[in-house]
Amino acid sequence: MDALVNTEWLAAHLGQPDLVVFDITKYLPNEPFDGRKKFAEAHIPGAHFFDMDEVADTENPLPHMIPTAARFEKLLGAMGVTRASRVVFYDQKGMQSAPRGWWLMRLFGHEKVAVLDGGLPKWLREGRATASGAPATPAPATYVADFMARRVAGIGDVKRLLEDGSALVLDARAAGRFAGTAPEPRAGLPSGHMPGAANLPFNELLAADG
Repeated sequence: MDALVNTEWLAAHLGQPDLVVFDITKYLPNEPFDGRKKFAEAHIPGAHFFDMDEVADTENPLPHMIPTAARFEKLLGAMGVTRASRVVFYDQKGMQSAPRGWWLMRLFGHEKVAVLDGGLPKWLREGRATASGAPATPAPATYVADFMARRVAGIGDVKRLLEDGSALVLDARAAGRFAGTAPEPRAGLPSGHMPGAANLPFNELLAADG
């Protein structure tokens, strides 16, 4: 399965029993929207909402930290995902939080996962069908994780890399946040970046249509 699928591919495969589609939208604290509420208003038919605040280490005071393998297995199984599932993530902005879902699945060893190119905005522009309300509860499944430790770096790893220069640390945030000229969306966080990091704003890698 390719890491990126287009709307034509998804439309052709919707409804197949091994395909699981997730809306993983996460709005920043300075954005006046709620991803779950907007999902209820309109989502790709058959999709479910993937809450990155829930599929996380909820005992850690920091947001979106990696859950334990046991928690990941429990939550993915409850959402009807198995190791045989093909999983596609999209988000309501186009291409912002969906790659987080792709990375998280691969972190736990799931290779059959993709991101929808252009996300929900492209789907809507093409006049494709949507559904509203809460989707049917999926049948529980058994999910077995295979944590791939090499796909994540801890804070100690990052500090060492910044000090010895043995790898490039890229900051994917907007240039203003990197430079400290734009405020952080979360109150109380300082602006700027890690000393030694380079900036590659993710939005500059996208076409005008997302």
